[in-house]
Amino acid sequence: MVDRAAEIRHPGEFRDVYYQVYREPPYCEGAAVADEFAERLVGHAALPGFSVTTVLDDGVLTGFAYGVRLEEGRWHPRASCRRLPR
Repeated sequence: MVDRAAEIRHPGEFRDVYYQVYREPPYCEGAAVADEFAERLVGHAALPGFSVTTVLDDGVLTGFAYGVRLEEGRWHPRASCRRLPR
């Protein structure tokens, strides 16, 4: 795992992987959405608590996962905040 923005030297690589995944159904996101993702990723990488894990195949980025710590009580706009049954 790599912390902070050091791993996001080439946001275009992350954009390309994102586009390969999300251009397919059921998402059908276009190139402009992938461009917006790359811009958001750079901004997220500058936030405290940013971490990213990457998957490389012969030095080529083929997958990634990242997260950003948010302040208590703040949720991503598309996240659900429901309680699971016990």
